[in-house]
Amino acid sequence: MRRGYVGLSGGRFAIALGDAHVVIDPVTGQGANTASHSAWVLGEAILDGETFDESFCQRAEQQICSYALPVSAAANARLSPPQPHAVELLRAAGQRQAIANIYADGFNHPDRFWAIVSSAERTAALLREFDWQSTPAPMPQPTGALNARQDSPHPSTS
Repeated sequence: MRRGYVGLSGGRFAIALGDAHVVIDPVTGQGANTASHSAWVLGEAILDGETFDESFCQRAEQQICSYALPVSAAANARLSPPQPHAVELLRAAGQRQAIANIYADGFNHPDRFWAIVSSAERTAALLREFDWQSTPAPMPQPTGALNARQDSPHPSTS
């Protein structure tokens, strides 16, 4: 994240939007969405504003960051191996459609999704809402010819 505004000559200011302010890795495709959201927030602030001084810029930056920073954190988290609670969320999503829907909705509302998945406690609370009981993941069992060779005391000669 960079500072969201800069002072110019004559008491004017420039406010940064998009990657000029908060860089979001393209892995989740949220950069353009976040830049658009930031532009909307700034537009609303301009419509509501009376003076466009440094205080205005600070307030606008805070409003923009309240959405952009969680989205950036969510995108960055997807670049690393998932935490155990995130793995559990994925396991639950694979078994329960309602949880899968919440996971998928995270791409439409990454800020809300990050509010859940950034915390093991909040993720566990969400799973409890759906009566999800964590169980150890079953170990994959060999099948077919591989299984037959493991059960045989003699290696296959074919």
